[in-house]
Amino acid sequence: MAATTHAASMSFLLSHPQSRSATPSCHLPLHLAARRVRCATDAAALSPAVNTKHRRTADENIHEEAARHPALKQGLSAWYEPFPPAPNGDPNERYSLDEIVYRSSSGGLLDVWHDMEALARFSGAYWRDLFDSRIGRTTWPYGSGVWSKKEFVLPEIEPDHIVSLFEGNSNLFWAERLGRDH
Repeated sequence: MAATTHAASMSFLLSHPQSRSATPSCHLPLHLAARRVRCATDAAALSPAVNTKHRRTADENIHEEAARHPALKQGLSAWYEPFPPAPNGDPNERYSLDEIVYRSSSGGLLDVWHDMEALARFSGAYWRDLFDSRIGRTTWPYGSGVWSKKEFVLPEIEPDHIVSLFEGNSNLFWAERLGRDH
């Protein structure tokens, strides 16, 4: 049993080099290619590897794929509040992010507020690992630079209601000559 557990944890570490280990000084460099190592000691370990890619079939569309992966209900929320608060306005004035609202009831601007206590229930390492795991992936809708951080953008939206072209995460390059000439 111990050999199987060790093999599974080694397999995880080698297939997820960006994950943080329990001992910080014992992590793998990020430039190594992800490799899967299996140390088979019993018949169960000799079974074929389970395909962990969640790719849609040829006859399934992106909307159906998103519906197959329901969003986790983490109790996160965000809303609009007047900015700055009106001196004689309602101190409890807030609007859902689903509402089409351009101004507060006093005509002021609106700002997006997040339930910071709910966000703080998860450690910084959790958020870093979650967002790092989504970079450059094609799992709907997290392939986009914005939607890879869905919990910070619009936490209540269901994945199958997101419209995206997987924009963002574009490679940036030096355009020194362009900057100099224009």
